[in-house]
Amino acid sequence: MTSNPQALRVIAGLEALKGLLACAVVIVLLRLPADRLDQGLASVAGLLGLHPAGLGPESLAPLTLLAACYASVRLLEAWGLWRTRRWGVWLGATSGAIYLPFELGHVLRGPGWLNVSVTAFNILLVAYLSWRLWRQEQAVRPVLLPAA
Repeated sequence: MTSNPQALRVIAGLEALKGLLACAVVIVLLRLPADRLDQGLASVAGLLGLHPAGLGPESLAPLTLLAACYASVRLLEAWGLWRTRRWGVWLGATSGAIYLPFELGHVLRGPGWLNVSVTAFNILLVAYLSWRLWRQEQAVRPVLLPAA
């Protein structure tokens, strides 16, 4: 999977950026004073498309763990894509595809230009990574000759 790694490196950069942003969210949430924690949790919930009602200080630990897991996956994916590893492409295609139903739900609930753009971009990324995997599979598949 070493041919033309530039596209994979661009995607790796985007995934690394998403992972680093998730790390920043974790750090900000953990450093918020108690009187602003509810507002911070509501902001994060809004970004994730969650309903902020019912989120309180007890939600901090699960949200922090979720964000840390998300960041870890994104950074691992970025490393694998940057190094043009097959597992990195698989991870990128799979993790991107997992989010598509949620993103499509956001588009259906609020079809603004940002929701549509993000969803369309992610569909293109998943399609591109899937195509690369398919193309590599075709390249290593032995050609069967007709029986003589």
